[in-house]
Amino acid sequence: MRKMGRIVLLAVCLSMAVAEAIGHRPLHAHRDVEVYRESPRGRAAAVAANVSSVTLHNAAVPGLRMPVVGIGTGGYSFSPSTPGEMWNDTTAHKAVRQWIQLGGRRIDASYSYTDQIGVGLAIKEAIAAGEVTRDELFVVSKVGSGGLIAGAAMGYNDTMVQLKPILTSLQLDYVDLLLIHWPGPPGHSKDPACIGKPATYRACRQQTWRALQDMFKQGAAKAIGVSNFEQNHLNDIIEMKELLPAINQVEFHPYWHEDALVKFCQERNITFNGYSPMSCPDWAVSSH
Repeated sequence: MRKMGRIVLLAVCLSMAVAEAIGHRPLHAHRDVEVYRESPRGRAAAVAANVSSVTLHNAAVPGLRMPVVGIGTGGYSFSPSTPGEMWNDTTAHKAVRQWIQLGGRRIDASYSYTDQIGVGLAIKEAIAAGEVTRDELFVVSKVGSGGLIAGAAMGYNDTMVQLKPILTSLQLDYVDLLLIHWPGPPGHSKDPACIGKPATYRACRQQTWRALQDMFKQGAAKAIGVSNFEQNHLNDIIEMKELLPAINQVEFHPYWHEDALVKFCQERNITFNGYSPMSCPDWAVSSH
């Protein structure tokens, strides 16, 4: 836990620095909160109220704000026998519970992670204990492409069927932000637009984005966006002339920063959300 605490603290500091460095729009911080020293709930609320947030645009409920700091719940190892950091339901439950108690309000999960049940349990317990309300949390999840993860495929129908298990595992009626996890490959998709090996997965991405738009219109997500999309992937969405993503979540740190992609997103009001602010040392270990 001591190691996890150091990692989270450093990640928080670097996340804020990165967000302030690349966010050309001014960040907003609420500072009109009284600190109740005798109450853990009060201290956490004071911390949360002083965390900067940004307004999301495009495919987002008007006025929706996202805290710039969040906790990620995915690792790059899926078993104790493989290198890298492994997250399971127990790990996620403990980390998210502590994150909320410390004043953290943004929680980043995914259908293809193996720990959404633990994330959901931590959220449920925190709400039941009066530590936070649902409206104070900003919960993120993602659909496909989980590669070989069962059910985490791309395409319209394959994406739509992921919504129910996402909400069930998180024990929520909606998520604040839902992302397409990767631009490809489509996994075990049954969608005609995704089957085969085309030069690009343009049609597959577009069908997946149509599914997210329908989820957004149904109120299952307050905002929708993409993750790990490069400019050509975003152009596939833009040429549809429909809703644009509110977010593009991409790896961003001193060792890997795509400045041209940041500018491309900002010019289209797509909020650029950097992840892994300290890079991905466990990914390097598990890949070599």
